[in-house]
Amino acid sequence: MYVSKFLVLAVGLLTAVAMQNGVLALIGASSLPEGAYDPGAVIAFAGYSLITSMPVLTLMLLVSSRIENMWIPLGIGVAGFLSAMALASVDSPLVLAHPFVLMLKPAIAMSGQPDFLAIAVSAAQTVIFLAAGLWLSGRRRYE
Repeated sequence: MYVSKFLVLAVGLLTAVAMQNGVLALIGASSLPEGAYDPGAVIAFAGYSLITSMPVLTLMLLVSSRIENMWIPLGIGVAGFLSAMALASVDSPLVLAHPFVLMLKPAIAMSGQPDFLAIAVSAAQTVIFLAAGLWLSGRRRYE
């Protein structure tokens, strides 16, 4: 059941990122001058956005599957987002341990180039949170 929920949420996130960047690509192709639009950069940035959002998705799935009360995961999400807004512009690799900061990395990027350290940390956190959720799903169930 936990993996099914993860897959549904991941496909939903993939769909949202694809729609957002697809429209951005259409606008870029139709409105920018000749030679100013690079579809490869849009695709790379879409992948970067998706990968850096996965730790938040897996963390919030883990939290919401463990806690019966819906207000606690909501509060964790709001606190995580607000603290990430304060820390997002800090240029230290230590803030990458915060999954919500990773999610905001593409939003504050000054270029279209992906940050490979953020990608590596995102992949590691996604695997850790997903593995923890799978392990805990056999313990106590609020799914």
